[in-house]
Amino acid sequence: MFGAIVGAITGIASAGISARAAKAQGAASQREAEYNAKLMENKALAIEYATRAESGRLRRSQRRMAATQRAAFAKSKAVISEDTPLEVMLEQMEEMSLEANNFRRNKMIEAQHARSGKEMTLYEGRNAVYLSQQKARATMLSGVLSGVGKIASAYTPTDPAEQFNPLLAEAPFAQIVINPGPGRP
Repeated sequence: MFGAIVGAITGIASAGISARAAKAQGAASQREAEYNAKLMENKALAIEYATRAESGRLRRSQRRMAATQRAAFAKSKAVISEDTPLEVMLEQMEEMSLEANNFRRNKMIEAQHARSGKEMTLYEGRNAVYLSQQKARATMLSGVLSGVGKIASAYTPTDPAEQFNPLLAEAPFAQIVINPGPGRP
């Protein structure tokens, strides 16, 4: 009997320690997720800053290229305001504009990807906390039920004849007499 009580107490204490460890693990996962989320946000900011700098460099380079082209046309005495030279310059300006826009678009998508990774990391951290709390509750419940079972088993009679058997029990319905009906004994 004393052994069962000690076993129950140690089982419940063990469950409590396990539950506390599960909660601590969830909290650590949450802190890790927050740290990783900050890293991903910093990555997104770095991409945005680099995009602005690179876009400026790209625009300056494109302006220099357009100026070089105008100078080359002027040196060759081509009339830039009409026909083929104008079409070539317009085409090249359009290409440069598309290239700059495509570069900014790709970098914007990259920054958005980093931010969505940040949100996913935060979600995973919150989920880890929730799951660790559920695990802690289940561990505590299991420990308590195990302890109650150990105590209950200490009070259970070991002699099979002393145990309750519902088939052998005398129930109030055993006294009921069934009327077989008229003309039957």
